Amino acid sequence: MTDRQKLGPSGDGSDGTPLENLLREAMSARAAQITAGSLRPAAPPARRLRRTRPLYTVALPLVGLAAAASIGYLGFRSDTVAEHVVPPPAAVLPTSAPSSATPSASPSPSPSDSPSPSPSPSTAPATPSGSVTPDDAPPGTPGTAGTNGGQSQGSTTSGSTVSSDGPSAPASATGTPYTFRGVSFTLPAGWTAKTYDNRVCLEAPGAKADDKVDCEPYGVSIIAYDTAAEVQQANYPVVEDQFMSSGWAHQPYCYSWNNPGMGETQSLLDYRFQLATLAGQSVHEATWQVKCDTGATFTARRWDFPEQQVFVSARGLSATYESGLQSVLGSLDVSGHPDPLGSQADALSVAVKGLTPSQQLNRGTPYTFSVTWTNTSSTTYATVLPAVAPEMYGSTNTGPPQAQGTMERQDGGSWTQLGMLWSTADFGGSSTSTTFSLAPGAQRTITYRMTLDQHNNPGTLVLSAGAFLQGQGGQLSQLGKFSMPLIITGP
Repeated sequence: MTDRQKLGPSGDGSDGTPLENLLREAMSARAAQITAGSLRPAAPPARRLRRTRPLYTVALPLVGLAAAASIGYLGFRSDTVAEHVVPPPAAVLPTSAPSSATPSASPSPSPSDSPSPSPSPSTAPATPSGSVTPDDAPPGTPGTAGTNGGQSQGSTTSGSTVSSDGPSAPASATGTPYTFRGVSFTLPAGWTAKTYDNRVCLEAPGAKADDKVDCEPYGVSIIAYDTAAEVQQANYPVVEDQFMSSGWAHQPYCYSWNNPGMGETQSLLDYRFQLATLAGQSVHEATWQVKCDTGATFTARRWDFPEQQVFVSARGLSATYESGLQSVLGSLDVSGHPDPLGSQADALSVAVKGLTPSQQLNRGTPYTFSVTWTNTSSTTYATVLPAVAPEMYGSTNTGPPQAQGTMERQDGGSWTQLGMLWSTADFGGSSTSTTFSLAPGAQRTITYRMTLDQHNNPGTLVLSAGAFLQGQGGQLSQLGKFSMPLIITGP
């Protein structure tokens, strides 16, 4: 191999060193890459910054740049390449996408995993007996709310924004006003709302991404039926669920916070029912403690507004988010949700005399009581249909989920036997039905007698008394209703 020929500044090869030769080749190659487009001013950066490509091919030659400059062969400005560097993003680009809302002078408060609870309802939810189960206990560290699989069709709202069908309102430290189908409440800070047809799911901040989970146990469900068709076609929830020991669900599903999923069987550990006051109204409140076949346990709770057909369900929710649940319950307002069954709930007041709420009833003993209907409206009702019967009762030794025994109505000097289930009580059209007329301010009292037999296991039975108005086509609209829990005991 021969020595490399020296190249001089004139390019005839008479002068130059190997290093100078290498530098010239590198500069020539770099200069050939510069076009007219390269000399244009740099455009503002996009959302994702595009960095200049590293010049690894000339890294070694640039090491000798200082030496070449000292020799004086090259007149090269190093700031030429620097002019093509994208400007720093901090001067022109925010760290997050701009909001469509009007900019505010002060930053919005960030959601908190521990929202301050709103005032609790006047009657606190029934506390299950025993200590909090491991599955209801707080998880490790609450994380970001996950996106449940199979729910992509629902709309999502975080705790720092407002419901799609609710009025615009600023977020607060404790939550955001939210309205769904006329039902208003406060969405706790950090929680996320997802709507699906007649249901809105309020996901807690610690919700896990699990395509097997449909809201619960990682959230609170609020269901509101808008039409009579929705009520009639509903499978779950329905008002009758509250009166059954198995009413926490209609399928063998384990709502364990740590391990939710389908199961073969569940065992009921405890069941409680009571009438509570929520949002200024009397509601049905039920609590179930359930053990899954996997050994996991959970607590299911529900609050029903039977007149409005609105249901609030929390099955397996971790105790970590109890304050958020209480905030929702304390802020609940169902006055904007009309009765889908067309009831005129305030038309008649209903009062029961001879029985008291939570009174203990012995099986085999007849109990006589009276029901009084008072017309509190300004309308005369010519054909009021009275109805008195127990609601569904699942704690029996027989198949049908209804109380076993007899219900009788006193007609003059005789007793007429009626049905033992509210949904089949002596409404219009039955052979035992009766009607009466009520003018504004008028009253009507009827005496009944109920006897429960030995097929009823101990538990809570709900007795309901109401009145209906029959319309065109035989359709019934409710004029008023009153319910009370009764405790079935021995012997």
